[in-house]
Amino acid sequence: RQKLSIRLGVRDDKSESSSYKNMWPGISVVRITDEIRKEADLEKGLNGVVIGLVADPETPAGVAGLRPEDVILWINGRAVSTVMDFYKALNEKSRREVTFKVNRKGTEVTVTVGR
Repeated sequence: RQKLSIRLGVRDDKSESSSYKNMWPGISVVRITDEIRKEADLEKGLNGVVIGLVADPETPAGVAGLRPEDVILWINGRAVSTVMDFYKALNEKSRREVTFKVNRKGTEVTVTVGR
């Protein structure tokens, strides 16, 4: 098992990709069902939510390297088991960064996304 950590800075609002800043973080997630598990070839023990879409490579999630089929294990140390857990963790306003721990095809990856 390998561990990869990525940390990104805050993007300048004047950059050409600033039009995506309102799509924070730029992903949509779905609950893992048997059908999704089969389609995405996910391990049997993985539960929770999986990234179904990265809206654009220029969104914060895209720039940070989050990918479709990444299974979100936790956000800011809080376990993510449901779509509601995902949104609750994202809506913590006190943090300038959000750290995701995901399972990517059997490898755990930690990604930090700046607000």
